[in-house]
Amino acid sequence: MEARTYGLGRIRAIVYVRERDVGRCRRWAACHDWTVVAVVREISPDGPVLARLGLRTVFGLLDAGCATVLLAASRREVSDEPDAFLDVCARVERAGGFVHVLDESEEDGDAP
Repeated sequence: MEARTYGLGRIRAIVYVRERDVGRCRRWAACHDWTVVAVVREISPDGPVLARLGLRTVFGLLDAGCATVLLAASRREVSDEPDAFLDVCARVERAGGFVHVLDESEEDGDAP
């Protein structure tokens, strides 16, 4: 497997949404100097989490090196099931990235 190297440039994020407005994630990213390279809105919320069309799109972008972060407003945006959420985190980590969620208690200006 080829090792990836990343400079100290801005963090590139993919915003993933199922139900919520993308604005909160965009504002949070801008406040923290992250670049949003794509917004993926889930259109197939049923079935196995890792097989969802939106998440497969996110995984493809991460695998291609387009971004290093899956950014979502909450864990529930990714999955209602804790084990499925952890599966998504593991898949993102295999691509060299990480998942960051904004909990409902965070304000737009809070530190990550």
